[in-house]
Amino acid sequence: MRKTFLSASGESIGNPDDDHADIARTFLATKGIAAKDYLDLYTQMFALGFARATEEGTQLHIESPSGFSRAQEDVIKAKALAKLEVFINDRRYIDSKAQ
Repeated sequence: MRKTFLSASGESIGNPDDDHADIARTFLATKGIAAKDYLDLYTQMFALGFARATEEGTQLHIESPSGFSRAQEDVIKAKALAKLEVFINDRRYIDSKAQ
């Protein structure tokens, strides 16, 4: 399973073994942003235009509460063309942040 954040420009950030919270903490620290709590890590990343993504096997789960940029949409389309089953803003995936 590979967890990443996808920037508005379509760049994927995150190390292979990191979870989303670790990726967000590391990235936000480089911008001088301190999250108030665990869920605020996601809120801050979304506010910066990032989408949260997890790729596992033949599936891509991706979340962005405010929609996707053109570059993010292009990445999603490319993944679908590569035969990945794409789940966009799936409720179970969205809720997985709280676990």
